[in-house]
Amino acid sequence: MPIGIERIEQHEKAPATNSHEEAYQEAVEPPVPAGLDRLTAPQRALADFLRVGADLLAVAAQAGPPAPEPRKRPGQKELAPLIAALPEKEKDGLLLRLALGGEPQLGAELLRRLPGLLRRPDDRALRG
Repeated sequence: MPIGIERIEQHEKAPATNSHEEAYQEAVEPPVPAGLDRLTAPQRALADFLRVGADLLAVAAQAGPPAPEPRKRPGQKELAPLIAALPEKEKDGLLLRLALGGEPQLGAELLRRLPGLLRRPDDRALRG
């Protein structure tokens, strides 16, 4: 008798169990993400597309942590001394690139280059 047939016969003789149901009951649910109480426009569009009801989102938002406060952009008081501390050659290069245009990410690049600019601890994870 081929090996495959023996396995089928053994399976047929085994007591009936609902292993899928047991696995489902033992599965650990992922944590509720933060900020379900304040969805962005793209998140709202996705929830609408997936037909996730507002009631379900409201209940999930109660179970999840609140969204982190939006990061405040540094002001002139914080930026002026940091920009002044940049080497002149670097400042000239940045100003030239700004004048030439075509680099929408230049402001973000400048902020990343500034030493001592306060950053949240999770910023490193966002930068990769």
